[in-house]
Amino acid sequence: MYDLAISQAFQVSVPEQHRNTVGGVQNSFNSLFECVGIILTVLLSDVRQFHILIIISCTACIGSCFLYMAWYLKTGGVREEKKEEKEEKEEEEDVFRLPDKEEGWCF
Repeated sequence: MYDLAISQAFQVSVPEQHRNTVGGVQNSFNSLFECVGIILTVLLSDVRQFHILIIISCTACIGSCFLYMAWYLKTGGVREEKKEEKEEKEEEEDVFRLPDKEEGWCF
């Protein structure tokens, strides 16, 4: 479910010409934090230190939740389409539309 939310937010909010750059940076951060998690698990492998890993994990999850909420409140969750782009899409859709009865075509 998380993957779908990220993919949808990514496609809606990032302009098409910047998607490769943003996607590369996102993958880099994912790999970095995965490595940090593995290193912390190796360094804090004693059972008595497990609570430290739990605290770090919960802090990271809560922090990411706050970052997502801040983004959502700032942007409204989606990028508003420009009026011109919306009109172009409507024109493209009209090209493939069959005329209805009122326009003189009847099947």
